[in-house]
Amino acid sequence: MITILKGTRVDNRLLPAGIILYGPPGAGKNTFVHALARETNVSFFPVSAFDIKSEDVRIERLFDEARASSPSIVYIRYVDELAKRRDCESSPALVQLLNEMEKCKDNGSIVIVIVAPDYPKNLDPILLDSDMFLDQVHLGYPDEDGRRKIIGLHLKRVLREEDKEAICDIVASQTPGLNWRELRTFAIICTTYAASRGDVYVKMDDVFQALEKINNNVFSNLDKLMAQENMRRRVASIAFGSQK
Repeated sequence: MITILKGTRVDNRLLPAGIILYGPPGAGKNTFVHALARETNVSFFPVSAFDIKSEDVRIERLFDEARASSPSIVYIRYVDELAKRRDCESSPALVQLLNEMEKCKDNGSIVIVIVAPDYPKNLDPILLDSDMFLDQVHLGYPDEDGRRKIIGLHLKRVLREEDKEAICDIVASQTPGLNWRELRTFAIICTTYAASRGDVYVKMDDVFQALEKINNNVFSNLDKLMAQENMRRRVASIAFGSQK
């Protein structure tokens, strides 16, 4: 999809009208969509379902702007408020949303609607069964490699180059089950410990303190010494390598 959107000629028949991006709270759905918009460099219309669920006119105006700015992405946060599963008839706003998406397909506009519920099963069947939302993408908790990349992003401004690999490796291996939001909180804790030392750069001791705080897990002195020794070896290899 990214390749198609970044192309010089975009055919809306090759793209989904709507995408259900789902996953547990804190998995990074919001961050993912914003990153997608930046990567593709298309027009981006983020909107809250709270703002549009009671005003059909606002939905129409939103899609008029999105079609005029095609190719574009419309991102509806808190879609559960707009498309909540219910026993009675579907909300008028949801029906209007699907109608506007149909218009986009009919007139050739490139408008992709992304909704990001925690659990799709809680959504109105009219949305789940619609031809407008045939694509569902699951965004779960990151694996170890994913955690390594995420913590690297969160700490990229406060890690010295010679410390980065060792710190990211330790954090990734010691934080199974943490999601994007929790890793961001972890990064903030690390920077707080660094600031308490009067430093802007996070060091391994700050990481161990943060891990102890979130896991209630006191690392042994041996663990700390091994991590510090690994770091010293990496620094030495960089230093000697640069002298060759």
